[in-house]
Order: sequence, then C-alpha cells, then structure tokens
Amino acid sequence: MQESKQDRRIRRTRRLLKESLIQLMQEKEFMNISVREVTERADLNRGTFYLHYQDTRHLLQDIENETLLEFQQMLDQYREAPQKRSLMPMLNPLIDYVSENAGICRVLFENSAAIDFLSRLRQGIHENGQEIIQELFPDTEGAVVDYFFEFITCGLIGLMKHWLDSGQALPREQLAEIADQAVLGTALQLLKKDSSAAS
Repeated sequence: MQESKQDRRIRRTRRLLKESLIQLMQEKEFMNISVREVTERADLNRGTFYLHYQDTRHLLQDIENETLLEFQQMLDQYREAPQKRSLMPMLNPLIDYVSENAGICRVLFENSAAIDFLSRLRQGIHENGQEIIQELFPDTEGAVVDYFFEFITCGLIGLMKHWLDSGQALPREQLAEIADQAVLGTALQLLKKDSSAAS
C-alpha cells in the first residue's frame, strides 16, 4: 500500500521535532528546554507539537523507544543467524547505526534526562544475550551470567561513548573487533571456567 501524503507529513513533522530536541540537548540541559524552543528550532508552531506529543518528556521517550527498537531489530537478526561464534555480524550494523546517528546516540548515552534509556538498553542486551551465552556455556550458573552481563553491558556502552567522544577516530572495523574480543574473551575466561567447576 502506498504511503499517503498525510502519513508522510506526520513522519516528517515528528522527525523535525526529534531533530530539534536532540540539537537543543547538545546545547543545554533537558529540563531547561521548552516546547516553544523545540518548535522554533523546527520551524513549526506549538499547536502542531501538541498534535503529536504531550510535552518534551514525551518527545524524548519517543526518541528513546525508536532507538531501542532499532537496536532490538539488529539483535533479532543476529539471534536468527545459524552461527553465533562471533559477535561481528551484530556489532558491525550496531556500530554503523551509532555512527550514522551520532548526535542522537551521544545525547542518549550521556544526558542524565535519558537515564531510563541506558537502563533499558542494558536490560535488552542482558535478555537477548542470555540465550546466546546459555547456548555456548550451558552449565554456567545463573548468578555468574548475571555478573558477566553487568560487566559487559557497561563496557560496551562505555566503548561506544568513548568512540563518539573521540570523534570516531578509531575505524569502525577495529572498534567491532575490540568489542568482539572483549566480550567473547571474557566469556571464555569466566564462563568456561565456571562451567568446568560446575561439571
């Protein structure tokens, strides 16, 4: 079915509002950003804003939800892959997404107003990754896996933040290799050892 002009207009309006909020969040604290500032930056009127969002918090939540959905879709594609001995098929598109959406990701990773985003991202990595780890290390105790994921989720987010803060100076492929080796290397050292002790 062909997308209607109204649907395209709605998507364009929401995109402009999201881009405006992200720009403003790079300049000032979220709590100090008003609906008026967002609409002026987007060159829209306040009435148009309220057709789509209740307030700036609602707009930020929509940005968070959209980003998390994109991440989840990448994880789903990886989980459907027959071979999971490397995280590269998941890390490469994830890093590409972060690079192409650097402004959004930097704000969501670093802004205190988006703290719920980081919590939900960590939870998503944990929930999706647990199935993969259990396939690779079926005898590992649940408590050890929980600590492992607390460690690697913070580490992966830290890697992404540092990469963005440094202007993406490191080539994407090298960043993906570092992340892949850090996660699987830690898993082999920690979880394989725990599996051996449990058997």
